Amino acid sequence: METQQNPFSLYDFLGYLIPGLTALYGIVIFYKLGHNVDKAWDILLSYQKLGKFELYIPFFLLAYILGHILSFCSSISIEKYSIVTLGYPSKYMLNISPKPFFDKNHVARSIKRLIGTLLIFPISFSDILIGHYMGFRKLYVKELDTFLTHTIRTKILQYVYDNYDFNENRINGEEEKDYFRLLYHYVLENCPSHVSKLNNYVALYGFTRTLCFVAVCFVWLSIICYLFELISAGKIAIIWSVMIPASFILYMAFNKFHRRYTLEVLMALSVSYKK
Repeated sequence: METQQNPFSLYDFLGYLIPGLTALYGIVIFYKLGHNVDKAWDILLSYQKLGKFELYIPFFLLAYILGHILSFCSSISIEKYSIVTLGYPSKYMLNISPKPFFDKNHVARSIKRLIGTLLIFPISFSDILIGHYMGFRKLYVKELDTFLTHTIRTKILQYVYDNYDFNENRINGEEEKDYFRLLYHYVLENCPSHVSKLNNYVALYGFTRTLCFVAVCFVWLSIICYLFELISAGKIAIIWSVMIPASFILYMAFNKFHRRYTLEVLMALSVSYKK
């Protein structure tokens, strides 16, 4: 089945442009808070007064480029933290536990994970305190019931036995193999009715992941501004009271859409694959 790909997809809009615009406007607001002037804000508003479309082009291009950078940074920070602590959705939904956070056989890797966790402390602190100890992880990390787990495992094993040199240990996580990528491409090739839904989930989890990283950046930016005495302790308290809950809510939303995207692939395989 041949599909037509638009030059500017939904992911470009949700995953890059909107987070880039959000970051730029956030920087302007921080500038305004630090200098107590309206000059920077008035410059942005003057675009509407002039009514010239070409004045928007550099701003939107900058936002789009910045969105790509933010998306990449969120994938190596927010998504990496989620995978290390929770595991891939294709694993934990099938009752396969992730490996321990600290690996005594790879000390350097454990140190890097710890540094990464500290850099996104608004997420990691909230996830450990609220998600783990208060039990809120079950809202965004849920295993499938026994029947679905057995059905999906059986279908995966049938598919890989019929098409690849694969054994059950790899499915169970005893060997780290990326079997999900094979399942995803099977669904793309053979289940066209599921493709649009998958694309929507990808766009939504990229959107929430990148905005989550933007919220974390705003927390760090407020710390930097406070250290340089650009904003007061009262303002930083207001920023934290908004950005830290927002970052955790967006983190939960990212995991929810990541799970739904993975579940869509697994269910599509289960109902479509025949020996």
